[in-house]
Amino acid sequence: MATLITEIRQKFAQDEFEFSRHAVDQSILRRIQVQEIRMAIANGQIIEDYPYDKYGPSCLISGFTALQRPIHLQCSYPNRPLIKIITVYEPNLQRWNYQFICKDGTINLVEGGKPTMNNETLVEKRVTYTLSLNGRLILIENVPARVNEETGEQFFSPATVECLQRTVLDSQEPDRFIQIPVYSYSENSQNVA
Repeated sequence: MATLITEIRQKFAQDEFEFSRHAVDQSILRRIQVQEIRMAIANGQIIEDYPYDKYGPSCLISGFTALQRPIHLQCSYPNRPLIKIITVYEPNLQRWNYQFICKDGTINLVEGGKPTMNNETLVEKRVTYTLSLNGRLILIENVPARVNEETGEQFFSPATVECLQRTVLDSQEPDRFIQIPVYSYSENSQNVA
């Protein structure tokens, strides 16, 4: 595991990482800045390992910001050209121990076997990023992303995430407003053929 965290740190230091759509959402909703993530990786440790995850080998890292804010992030192994941040959050003491490693203080590492790597075809595109925040739907158009052609999954560079965070959290004046219909889900709705 020491080699794995070293390789991950090297990739992060060289900005060779990107955010999944889910990780971007969580970083904004939980107000976790990209710089805090970099810091948590620099001093973090692997606390869970998922070499057989169905979307590719990944691990959970626990680290701290300069202000000692605990950060957990799940990321892919460094055998991808760019490490994929899958999710990011601030752990709480109700689930994790005082060091935010594990509830019972054990580290959950899976040993043995050879992990597999999913083959991905990622294409540079411009996408519309959407986020529901405090009852408002926010859209940001023409956002650069790498898109998996098979699954539609979107990945965003650290610089793009920083820009998205500033746009949403600094309450910039929007370019325009749109009107959208809103429906309530009802299992009693009848299909009209």
